[in-house]
Amino acid sequence: MNFFIEIIVTITLILLLMNLCVFIGREFKTFENFIIKVLESIEKRMKKI
Repeated sequence: MNFFIEIIVTITLILLLMNLCVFIGREFKTFENFIIKVLESIEKRMKKI
């Protein structure tokens, strides 16, 4: 019975870690897009000058 509980806890932890990785990856991607947009706007301003 104890062994069964350990398996459930392990699976739950693995799922939580996977969700965390996906969340961090998504946030990082939006952050990356934000930086790209800022750089593009800076380039446009430089061309105007």
